[in-house]
Amino acid sequence: FKMTRLLKIMKAITIPLVVAGILLSMLHQSSLGSLYLIIPEKMHPFWYSPMLPVFFFVSAVTVGLAMTIVESYLSARVFNKALETPLLRDLARAMIGVATVYVTMRMIDMVHGNKFALLDGSLQTVMLVVELTLFFLLPLVVFNIRGFGQTRLGLSLCAMSVVLGFVTNRLNVALTSLEPYYG
Repeated sequence: FKMTRLLKIMKAITIPLVVAGILLSMLHQSSLGSLYLIIPEKMHPFWYSPMLPVFFFVSAVTVGLAMTIVESYLSARVFNKALETPLLRDLARAMIGVATVYVTMRMIDMVHGNKFALLDGSLQTVMLVVELTLFFLLPLVVFNIRGFGQTRLGLSLCAMSVVLGFVTNRLNVALTSLEPYYG
């Protein structure tokens, strides 16, 4: 179209827009986690922590990588295009790495707060196990299954599990953690 001037403008504003988008999403996720810091006595200890803003941010990074894989898989199927599997493998490795950081931070928080003593047969315990299984354990196992975890289907299952674990986490923080107080 010979719109060289418009192309120059678009290239000039791309980096600032990307930086602004990253900053806004970081602020959004950490402030969402901060919202729950005002009700420590009402939340179940499994989900309350002074580190909640950091947990929200790190889990959001993980699910961002997972959603990229899910979206790529679905787009490739709908539009009958080739999937860039090597790139998605790298994204999945990064996703598993960030999820490992998240789960490690959660486990340190649980040890530090003596929260393992609260594990019992309650709804909160079951939901914590479901959350961590979907967000971390299942994707880790599937990703490391030789011959399957690196395939299109294996990668998309890993990523979908992380997305479901993320949704479970947010529901646990917003609903399950408050159930003992309001239930």
